[in-house]
Amino acid sequence: AQRAMPAAATVVSFNDALLRTADVQLLDSGQWLNDNVVQYVIERFNANQLGFLSDSAVLVGGSVAYMLAYADDESVKSQVKALKVDEAQIVCALVNDSPFDDTSDYGMQGRDEGVGSHWSLLVFVAADDMFYHYDSLCGHAEDPPNRRRLSPSSSQESVALRIATALAPRLRGRRGRSLDDTCWAGNCISSGVPRQRDGWRCGWHSLATARAICNAMSACHGSSSSDAEALRCEVVQDVNNLCK
Repeated sequence: AQRAMPAAATVVSFNDALLRTADVQLLDSGQWLNDNVVQYVIERFNANQLGFLSDSAVLVGGSVAYMLAYADDESVKSQVKALKVDEAQIVCALVNDSPFDDTSDYGMQGRDEGVGSHWSLLVFVAADDMFYHYDSLCGHAEDPPNRRRLSPSSSQESVALRIATALAPRLRGRRGRSLDDTCWAGNCISSGVPRQRDGWRCGWHSLATARAICNAMSACHGSSSSDAEALRCEVVQDVNNLCK
């Protein structure tokens, strides 16, 4: 019989993403995504794989988004400069509700992946001068609800607001003006998104919504459960192909 690979054994690497055996197991149905899987999908999107077509969008993975939310201003400035968000028409950041850890170094392994329990998506659309937050756990069952401002009393939305606060002064909206010159906090709203039908697919919803928005270059109503499942299956096949 074939011996099982150790959980820490590298299965596939691509650019800044590396998946080990334990990570690949999270691609199975019913598993919650960690930072490594999220980063792998983002790297494949950036390579215009997995049906991703945009060249004018910046995608921010969970670990970097966490750093933007909690790091000091100099660290944020350095990271934002590397991301080149000031040149982007669309910025999508994966938001995780992992609590702040003051012992963190804010690096790619700067937080405990096992602490967070939910993924959502924060999107900046330059053409709208607007941040949109897509949370499939709080999504609608049928028609999109009325959009509303994000609430700092919500743990998920408070993290999204922190990320928006870090990004806003470095972004360019309509006609190239800085968001620092606008009352941008009022332009950070909860957007309609279909409600997930389970307790584990939030990461796939967020990534599928990011793909849809970036391909359309505009805000949308978010991905359905079937869109999220389709992306999961595409990623499973993609990893299998790279392993051959």
